[in-house]
Amino acid sequence: MADQTLQFIITAQNNAKQAFNEAKNQLKDFEKETKDVSDTIKKMTAGFAVVGAAVRAFGVSSIKAAADIETQKIGFQTLLGSMAVSYTHLRAHETVLDLVCRLLLEKKKRKKQTI
Repeated sequence: MADQTLQFIITAQNNAKQAFNEAKNQLKDFEKETKDVSDTIKKMTAGFAVVGAAVRAFGVSSIKAAADIETQKIGFQTLLGSMAVSYTHLRAHETVLDLVCRLLLEKKKRKKQTI
């Protein structure tokens, strides 16, 4: 009977050792998978940071470009306004001969457009 009891204890001990080793291996696998997931999350976080920086840079450059376009638009409008003032100023000082020449040129231009 003592031999059977001893054999039972040894078998139980071996089974417990085997179950413990399996649990240990599963824990190692889980630890490895967790580490892989953690590394992936770190990479994704870094990627999102790069994308965020690029979007911010694009937004800032877009705002700067819009400001430059607006500045050029104002400059162009000022230039056109100056030309209109200059043309009006010249017409105010035109002589009779200048007037005749201008009217003849405008008449010739209208004829060309109707043809």
